Amino acid sequence: MLLRRLLQLAFALALVVVGASATLRLAANGIGCEPWPACYGGADTAAAANATPLARALRLSHRIAASAFALVALAAVALGWRRWASGQRIAGAALLAATALLAWIGRHTPSPLPAVTLINLLGGFALLALLAYLLAARPPAAAAAAPIGALAVLAVALALQAGSGALISARLAGADCASDCRTSWLPGAAALADPMLSGTAAEIVQPRAGQVLHLWHRLGGLALALTTLVAAFALLRRRRRRTATMVAAAATGALGFAAASADPALAAVAAHALAAGLLVASLGAAVAPGADLSEEFSR
Repeated sequence: MLLRRLLQLAFALALVVVGASATLRLAANGIGCEPWPACYGGADTAAAANATPLARALRLSHRIAASAFALVALAAVALGWRRWASGQRIAGAALLAATALLAWIGRHTPSPLPAVTLINLLGGFALLALLAYLLAARPPAAAAAAPIGALAVLAVALALQAGSGALISARLAGADCASDCRTSWLPGAAALADPMLSGTAAEIVQPRAGQVLHLWHRLGGLALALTTLVAAFALLRRRRRRTATMVAAAATGALGFAAASADPALAAVAAHALAAGLLVASLGAAVAPGADLSEEFSR
């Protein structure tokens, strides 16, 4: 079916966009640079990272994938609009709106404002979730009741967790826990969460203030893991949907542990971000009425 193939292609392209964007941002910050952590956050490190063959290939891949995604998403929504139910139409309209927002924000990337990083990350996750919803949705007659309210709360929690991770990157705090991570709070640390306030964690509060962001993210990760576990077994009635959500959550958590090591690897941190996007996608499929995620993606 042409519509399903277009949605599957759009999902694959969205994965490329999200993965390339995260890798470029993290590499420019200095994740995986040598000598760690002295090289992290420096202008020379960013210039060197942006000049590598990998960075050039990723930028080209990102531009091609983003342009192709916009065309494929528009074609999919236009083709599916007349046959879709109201929920699918809302998801399709939201997909185009998110695509337009990301295209506009791309003109301001990179930016010292954390809001730009947050929009890029959460917008990419939204694309994955909306496409997963459209791929999993079936006609109302075949629909099974979905616990939308409860899963929406879980999705908000996941968005907040992803946002706290994005702030670590935007505030250049990735190396603040390289030797130890003991700071739980500092006076004025709430300013670190202001997306319209530019500056690194050290500039806004004090050196190593980014440890507060790390603590927020780690505690949030533990809470989210427990919430996802409860939701998967209490709310997701279909075994394959439950399995998909649990696998994505486990992969995100495992890669998060690797990313939190004293000497993180760029591949692990970028994969952690991409796994989080797949976890969001699994929730998008979970709230869709109808068939299992694995069934819909394999057709």
